[in-house]
Amino acid sequence: SPPGQASVQTLTVTSDQNGNATVRLLVPTTAATQIASIRATDVTSGSNVVGQFTIAQYINGSAVLSVIPTGTTTFNGPDTATCNAGSHATFYIFGGTPPYTVAATFPNDVALAGVPVQRSGAGFTVTPNGTCFTGMTFAITDATGRTLLSPPTVSNVPGTAAPPPTTVPFRVIPNQSDGSTSVKVNCTGTTFRFTLTGTTPFSVVASDPNVTFVPSGSMTTAPAILAASNLTPNTTVTLTFGDGTTPQQLDIENIYCAP
Repeated sequence: SPPGQASVQTLTVTSDQNGNATVRLLVPTTAATQIASIRATDVTSGSNVVGQFTIAQYINGSAVLSVIPTGTTTFNGPDTATCNAGSHATFYIFGGTPPYTVAATFPNDVALAGVPVQRSGAGFTVTPNGTCFTGMTFAITDATGRTLLSPPTVSNVPGTAAPPPTTVPFRVIPNQSDGSTSVKVNCTGTTFRFTLTGTTPFSVVASDPNVTFVPSGSMTTAPAILAASNLTPNTTVTLTFGDGTTPQQLDIENIYCAP
């Protein structure tokens, strides 16, 4: 077609002073790969010549689709025992024919946002869910079936810091046969026993300074058995137990004995 005018199937042109006639050929981007031909006819003499050329449709997308960033994007976890969860990276697609579809090779390990990508220059976001993996990649295809042959890759690996210490739940278990605020046992020879489990060392403080404990002071082996005696009759004594964590976990128990 002449520049700026609608395309036509045939066109008559005038040769220049050198006898050359020039036309412009337009091929739709959706044309399949094929052998094409063009016939030129001299309208005065009727003589004609036929030329052939190749129309090649490139569907691999390596030359028409691109994504940034390229290479490998690595997510790092907070410590050596944990991979990343919640961080994200965005990849931008250019070229081809939008919209673009995106599929991850490990779909259960990441969340994809912004897919399908609706326009060239827009992006999709990858967010790992805490699962460790390496070498995850993407199938990125445009509206005509062009596929990016060398897509970026993503890895989610543990960090380098030491993991935090595991906190064991702190429990204080009263002996069921001993007294409590609701069971007023006789003070003579009475001992209240407790089993302590969790992170050592354990500690205990009584609201009555006359109360004695066996063992006394800090206890460094779990489970620990603690016996409280020498209680004042008709007096509720509050025992505050603590473990060895920071911040310290506490447990409060009340004991009581009668004359």
